[in-house]
Amino acid sequence: MQGALPVAPQPILSTTPGVRAALAIGGLLVAVVLAALLFNWIRGDGGTTTTSSSIPTSTSTSVPLAEIELIPIASSECSSELPNWPCSNMFDTDPATVWNDASLSGVGASITVRFPATYQVQSIVITNIQDDPVRFTRNFRVASVKVISDDNPRGTVSLLPDTPGPHTITFSTIGTTEITIEVQTTHQAEAVIDEVSGEELARYSELVIAELEFYGRRAGN
Repeated sequence: MQGALPVAPQPILSTTPGVRAALAIGGLLVAVVLAALLFNWIRGDGGTTTTSSSIPTSTSTSVPLAEIELIPIASSECSSELPNWPCSNMFDTDPATVWNDASLSGVGASITVRFPATYQVQSIVITNIQDDPVRFTRNFRVASVKVISDDNPRGTVSLLPDTPGPHTITFSTIGTTEITIEVQTTHQAEAVIDEVSGEELARYSELVIAELEFYGRRAGN
């Protein structure tokens, strides 16, 4: 009796195409995982790279500007004045006392002030008579001025409305110790009818300014 035919052996798993592909993909995944672990380890505490905490940093602080203040007047000089209405009346913080030029109706009128230190001027306030409408109308009032300073010798011209009370002029300097205000034009004085007597009150021939103030801060502050 003929013996059994020999049986071919099963193919080795590693030799099949499917297995080879699976092993290749598995090896690739393992390599990716190991690379990721190595990258995280280098960036973590076990690595030797420099962290952001070791990078020197710097901070900056801004110095606040000094507050705007009423600038003190060291001295003042006017082109003319009446004995009872001197130049200094404009700087006494009392609007009831005024400066009158010497009956010149503002022609050639100028005011020079000097500060005790160097100041950055921001604005100028010229105050007309404000508590007496009749007196306001009967005097000449400033209509326009030219403001000149140490650092602005060419000057700046500003217009003022013909109304009682304070009026602000914007005028900025880098640093000055002296300012001159030259009156360019005036609002005309007018006669007024007295409401009680009905008589005409003649106009005056003087220019009037009640108060003159300068606002700013010390240069360098």
